Amino acid sequence: MTRVVVTGLGLSTALGAGAPATARALRAGGRALRRPANWSLPRSELPPLAVAPAAEGGPAETPRCLRLALPAAHEALAVADLRAPPARRALALGSTTGGMPESERAYAARLRGEAVDPAVWSRHELAATADAVARSCG
Repeated sequence: MTRVVVTGLGLSTALGAGAPATARALRAGGRALRRPANWSLPRSELPPLAVAPAAEGGPAETPRCLRLALPAAHEALAVADLRAPPARRALALGSTTGGMPESERAYAARLRGEAVDPAVWSRHELAATADAVARSCG
């Protein structure tokens, strides 16, 4: 069996940006479930959701999922302080599919008969977020 050592952790959660903020919120008994204020598609009685606030900034076309994943990945790598060669390093990523809000807006536009940029659908691929994080982190 291969031995694995976790050396860094990065988080983007509905409780806070970064592992320390999330840990503080958990210790304080924080709860993140809320009814979403702005949802792209009309919904009847949405259940409470834990929606993480995405970091602001970056290009307008940067999907929300990446604005959450990239800071968490960079946090994990910074905390890890890795000295092992790149071939011996790994980054585990837990995420949803990328581009969900963008895809919802595009779907709503299609329902209204409007044209949609085909690039929107490529940002909703299952590996889109992991691929972008891998490119960003080397």
